[in-house]
Amino acid sequence: MSPNGGSSPALSVEVGTATISVLSASGFPSSAKVQVHLYMNVGGKQKEVHKTDDVKSSDGQVNYDVAAETVRVPNVAADSTFSLVVKDHSTFGFDEKLGEATFFVADQGNGAEQAVRMAKGDGVVSIKSSFVPAEAGSFVEKRQHKFLKRESRDRSVT
Repeated sequence: MSPNGGSSPALSVEVGTATISVLSASGFPSSAKVQVHLYMNVGGKQKEVHKTDDVKSSDGQVNYDVAAETVRVPNVAADSTFSLVVKDHSTFGFDEKLGEATFFVADQGNGAEQAVRMAKGDGVVSIKSSFVPAEAGSFVEKRQHKFLKRESRDRSVT
């Protein structure tokens, strides 16, 4: 029996920062301007947290600039689900959905590369993801803040 009177122990979910990089996409039509939308699933709803540049490739293989296509999502539960929606971007009119899939952020190590196969539609999106618990992240931020903080100096005016 748990301290709160229930029959099962209370479960706590670790909260921290998720870092997700979109590396590449393949298996989509060569005529498409491939754009990957990244959503965080919260309470049955999807919140867009990032979308890549739209890239057209003659062979259907799209490689993204990792520096430009990396997003950090703070205050996320370790077991949060994310969704990828791949669209054929249209400058005018509606974007056509090419594929959709759900994934979990890798919570082990420095970041694992994952090949996310589209559940709806064809194609694969390669991502790299990692999770840093809030305690570890806040320790690093405090340390950096200490070194970046300017010390106040007393100066006398003569």
